[in-house]
Amino acid sequence: MENNALSAKRDAILVNNISKVFPSRCGDPVVALDNINLTVKEGEFLCIVGPSGCGKSTLLRILAGLEEPTTGDAVVTIKEEGKPVNSMVFQEQSLFPWYTVKDNVTYGLTMRGVSKKEREQIADHYLKITGLTKFAHAYPHQLSGGMKQRVSVARAFANDPAILLLDEPFGSLDEQTRVLLQQELLKIWEGTQKTAMFITHSIDEALGLGDRVLVMTARPGKVKAILDIDLPRPRDLTVIRSQPRFLDLFHTIWFSLREEVLKARAEEIN
Repeated sequence: MENNALSAKRDAILVNNISKVFPSRCGDPVVALDNINLTVKEGEFLCIVGPSGCGKSTLLRILAGLEEPTTGDAVVTIKEEGKPVNSMVFQEQSLFPWYTVKDNVTYGLTMRGVSKKEREQIADHYLKITGLTKFAHAYPHQLSGGMKQRVSVARAFANDPAILLLDEPFGSLDEQTRVLLQQELLKIWEGTQKTAMFITHSIDEALGLGDRVLVMTARPGKVKAILDIDLPRPRDLTVIRSQPRFLDLFHTIWFSLREEVLKARAEEIN
């Protein structure tokens, strides 16, 4: 089923025949990605699910310029002069421990030479949205894990990139904190309509956030399926999870993913 609203938008990311092979010191080289082709539309929120080791993070790192593909290429077609092409939010903590919360949020803006007044205004805006205003002058070691991830999300949006790349940013958090941050992320995204690619192991999370969900195969990672998520926006995550359509989509993705998870586990055993 085609998402008509997305199909009318211009292309933002074009992934063309990307493969990635890592050399191995013992045994054959590891093929992480095999012939990935993908188009992401401007303003789309694309979620990616797949078994562990299928190359999800490798794909995002290639898009971020942190890895080079072995073959193929990725093209970002939406760019603004003076602004970064992408910002990435990692699962692991990536804040500068010697900077305050506000200084972490404004780091990208500072590197781009944005005036102090404008940096302050942007930081105050995103700190307010993420509920961190009272912690603007705190340091990362004074924050909980969930608060640190809020800072990372605020920093990514404050930097105003063409695309957002999020690699399981809430994966290490408890369920309550995770749901709260998912809702905050949705609120910020709905206000900016940034093009976003989000990796997760949670089908619930993918359905709650995404316009489409890409299911990847077990290694070597390939595109197995892409499903349109026709749940209405704006979304209240506590409401949509009880809707029949959410449950239908959950089962469709799970049955597509289950086979790949079993393949990945069988390979680990062998």
